[in-house]
Amino acid sequence: MDTINIAGASYLAQAGAKGLAIAQLERAYAVATNDDVRERIAARLRKLQGDAALERAQRAMQGFVQTWRSEAPFVSESTMLLLGKQPAWARCAGLAGLPSGSLGADPACSAAFE
Repeated sequence: MDTINIAGASYLAQAGAKGLAIAQLERAYAVATNDDVRERIAARLRKLQGDAALERAQRAMQGFVQTWRSEAPFVSESTMLLLGKQPAWARCAGLAGLPSGSLGADPACSAAFE
């Protein structure tokens, strides 16, 4: 049964569903019957989470560079990091400027580099 859990997570990861693969391995780790299986699952988890963290970091960096080049190419990279993303102030006034996840929230009003 433990091999099936690891194989299933491998198929999910290969299909691009790393989040589901991580969740599958976390469940398998919780119910693993021996230390050898737990160690194999932990090694796979470390690899997948490292890859997922790297992908998140790469997406964040790409979002920053895209925002920097489109909004303020005339300032240095370090200045852009200091200033941050500037929302469209007029567009974000009122209900549209609500925090992310709120009803009526506008992604353009987010101060995060996406």
